Amino acid sequence: MLRLYPAEKTILMIVAAIGFSAWVLAETKGIAVEYSMFFKPVLAGVVFVALGIMLRRTWNAERLALIVILAGAFVLDAIVFTTYNVMLLPRHMEPVDAFWVKVDAMLGYSWPAFCAWFANYPWLADFLRLVYSKAPLFLFMGYCVLAAYGNRERLHVSAYACLFASVITIAVWAVFPSAGASGYWTLDPAIDAIVRPPVNSAYGAQLNHVIVNGVHAMADLNVGGLIGFPSYHTVMAFVPVFAVWPYRPLRMVALLILALSVPGILMHGGHNLADVIAGALITAVSWMIAVRVHAAQELRPLHWKQAVPVAIPAE
Repeated sequence: MLRLYPAEKTILMIVAAIGFSAWVLAETKGIAVEYSMFFKPVLAGVVFVALGIMLRRTWNAERLALIVILAGAFVLDAIVFTTYNVMLLPRHMEPVDAFWVKVDAMLGYSWPAFCAWFANYPWLADFLRLVYSKAPLFLFMGYCVLAAYGNRERLHVSAYACLFASVITIAVWAVFPSAGASGYWTLDPAIDAIVRPPVNSAYGAQLNHVIVNGVHAMADLNVGGLIGFPSYHTVMAFVPVFAVWPYRPLRMVALLILALSVPGILMHGGHNLADVIAGALITAVSWMIAVRVHAAQELRPLHWKQAVPVAIPAE
């Protein structure tokens, strides 16, 4: 018997279903995919899950098992959702960023002006780029903290929140495709050279192209993330705060990282302010859904003994 908690089973099943859907879309649309490129990361994810089950079943190392299994799911989730996102190309309409730029203007925000201000402080722009690039690491560190405390319930709620946020984010983008502020504005080359945002105007132009025209092969895709609105990077920044909230010292650290992440996401992620606001709202909604789904699943008795009791209920 596989010793998996209901949340672990559900997450892996959803990831498998999305992966199968991505394969169907690739075959249906005739998008060429080099499946060999997925072999190593998928194998790594599966090995982590299997190792976690072994740790739980054989050595009763529950806390280590929790994070190892989730690490495997984390890897598989990233691969599957990124691939599925690509398979949704092209979209039925051009990017709607002009609308979100108008919303930004009403809120007093402009991406070029924001970048221009940071161009006066190159060291700060560089530091925020580093923080921006470490968002997945900070998220996983939040998971590790909960596993170390043996707080299985909150760990699984956090993982669920990210999963549900992924689904919602892709669904919104599929209906209202967006490349972000970098896809609308052309940043001054002098400012771009100083700030060096990874998602710059050239990147945004590529996003606009693939959103409208699609791709014939995954190998042709020269961009990473495709979604402007809502910002999933914002989800990755907010979930760790929700995750470690019961632990006061860690809460302050998480809030500090969040405070640094938001300007980094706006500048280096080439996002509209509306993208980030939407990402924050989606995180809150996904967390509430996750709490309820997890609570409902916990009512069902397990057929194997739970190694670690729930420490702190998720809120």
